[in-house]
Amino acid sequence: MQQNATPAVATGGHREFIASDWKPLEKNTLRGFFTIILPSGMRLRECSLHARDGSRWIGLPTKTWTKRDGSTAHTPLVDFVSDDALDRFGVLALAAIDKLLGRSQ
Repeated sequence: MQQNATPAVATGGHREFIASDWKPLEKNTLRGFFTIILPSGMRLRECSLHARDGSRWIGLPTKTWTKRDGSTAHTPLVDFVSDDALDRFGVLALAAIDKLLGRSQ
């Protein structure tokens, strides 16, 4: 694997997470779905925003399927190699969705 790849920002990419395509849907903790574009240029569609008891978090895209017993299950399509990486993603993604929705951070 190449170790000296040029980051997107060096080639005209953006430096922050950008949220778009907000689709509100309130159900239990769910508040809605959105797309997030990362500085690398990767686009993650169908991320979800959740909130409960003053806490907010981002759900990553999943594949939904039906178990043999008829119940619904979800398999993650994207994950992180560490909790620190997940936490950093969450902070930046929440800031991006707040910006999209015109909320103060």
